[in-house]
Amino acid sequence: MAQIDQSEIYDFVLNSDIQQYTHIIVCTLLVYDTLITLDKEIKYFWASSVPGLGKSEEYLSPSRWIVRFTCIFFSVSNNEIDILTVRALVLWDNNRVLSILLKTLILCETIIKLTSCIKSDFKAIIVLLYGNTTACFAGFNGDEATINLGLADWSVQVVIGFILLSLALYKAIKDWKLTKYKKTDLIHILIRDQIYYYIAITFCSILNLLGFHNFGSEYYLLPIILSGIGCPTLFSLIGSRMIINLKEAGDSKLKGEISNHWELNPRSTLSEPQFAAPAVLSSNNPVISRPLNFNQGYQLFKARSSESRKSWPHRGKGIFVGN
Repeated sequence: MAQIDQSEIYDFVLNSDIQQYTHIIVCTLLVYDTLITLDKEIKYFWASSVPGLGKSEEYLSPSRWIVRFTCIFFSVSNNEIDILTVRALVLWDNNRVLSILLKTLILCETIIKLTSCIKSDFKAIIVLLYGNTTACFAGFNGDEATINLGLADWSVQVVIGFILLSLALYKAIKDWKLTKYKKTDLIHILIRDQIYYYIAITFCSILNLLGFHNFGSEYYLLPIILSGIGCPTLFSLIGSRMIINLKEAGDSKLKGEISNHWELNPRSTLSEPQFAAPAVLSSNNPVISRPLNFNQGYQLFKARSSESRKSWPHRGKGIFVGN
């Protein structure tokens, strides 16, 4: 049983309180966000044709149960990276080669996490404060092997997130060159949220990487405080916001409030969402960005009908096509 100097008891208790307060703040934020977005969650997810479909992934996904019951290093799990992966694949029209490469990358990440979880030396430390008063906290052993595994585990989050963000940005910029960029564009909203999410992953990873640094005996609880501030539970808050933003953007597009550079893709499904290729302005393929009145619709219909007649094959004489 470890024992600390009596003069350090105040600092020890203060740091422990700060850690607990940090977790309380994070939990409070999650509860508050759930309450203020409950109406949107009911509107977009609970109203599906299959009851509970929107929540099935959260409660039935095997990876989530592995996360919760296997080890702490899985707290930043594949589910967080999956959000960025799906968005990148959407922009790339679910390219098969890219999909295989990204799934292989996620598999490698899972192997690294499992190795880190199995090989790390987890321990509980009991500290004698005063008299018979003790405090207990859990953590990983500070040996070199455990530290290296922890560094690899958290570093892979930043690397994979950067790869996915780069793929999404490259495709978005390429498409923006074909269509006029607007801040209300659906692609802008998708990229903006993905950048925010990657910043959150980087922030959380840096704080947890600093937790493996030896700050000396005077700041022996600082790593615990840093890991509390960098709690990956915040990803749940950001991830739900990203999904709601996309749903709201889709509704706004249907109402004509978002620029209609992208036509509806009939092959798009919930499991494999897709964007169609950007429409190109031409005399033969006009793009309608606002509702047409009756006269405009009639003129457009008449023009297209006239063009279709010119392309009809005429077999024999005496066939007359009137207006």
